[in-house]
Amino acid sequence: MKLYNNYNPKSFTLSLSAVWYGHGDHHQIPMLLLITSISTKHNGSCTKQITEQRGMFNKLFIVSVWMLIAQCYCQGPVSTVPYNGNELKFYSIRKTYEQAKTACESDNAQLVVVKSKAMQDIITPHLDSTISYIAWGEYDYGVGYWMGLKKLAGANILDYKALDGTTYVNKPAYSNWNNVEPNALKSDLACAYMCPYNDVYGQSGTAYSKVRKGGWWTNICTLRNYYICQRAFCATNPCRYGTCSALPTSYKCNCDPGYSGPLCGNGKTGLSK
Repeated sequence: MKLYNNYNPKSFTLSLSAVWYGHGDHHQIPMLLLITSISTKHNGSCTKQITEQRGMFNKLFIVSVWMLIAQCYCQGPVSTVPYNGNELKFYSIRKTYEQAKTACESDNAQLVVVKSKAMQDIITPHLDSTISYIAWGEYDYGVGYWMGLKKLAGANILDYKALDGTTYVNKPAYSNWNNVEPNALKSDLACAYMCPYNDVYGQSGTAYSKVRKGGWWTNICTLRNYYICQRAFCATNPCRYGTCSALPTSYKCNCDPGYSGPLCGNGKTGLSK
């Protein structure tokens, strides 16, 4: 939100706020005005008319705020996608890297670790390209989805390690870096996230080269981004009286003797236990 105060064309003073909201893709336009105060030197009827409009604009402003809250804070996982014995859960709630990591772990999961182009190709279409980077208060290159990959302070600039132990020193593993990444300073703690946009312009207004949707950025770990959790199908032990076997896009319960049903919850009598 950008505040404009005391616009005064010699006849009246108007204080207002402009609310910026997404339009189309991640490009922004001012959509609503919040009139905060009005005073006039001459025309009383003009003041009355503007004051009447103020109430209408402010009601629209309240609606806009709730829409923004819903977009940035209130949504849970927006989609769950199966992949190779795991489910990938895309969360549209903003957290720092450590907060996102903790949130995944509390759900018996971890921040996603991308090890192949095939996996990246599954993930990329589910990244939301309509995220309002201005509403986030960031440049477009500062917006994305956290993944389980970071570099410790003091480590070599290419020494990125995944949460599952996969090393990215000198890029021996699969990588999908954008532009000149990874380029954090050796002294920096840096975390990786995926770009949701097809084009990125940054501060210059000129499209960056070698940038693609799904490409990886690095930045400070205290940015607040969306995130992706990766959880094995059998991580929550869904089979009540049996063992779980992961399949490529789901799981199967192998029931203990005397039990049956999709989750092995039915005993010999057929009653759920």
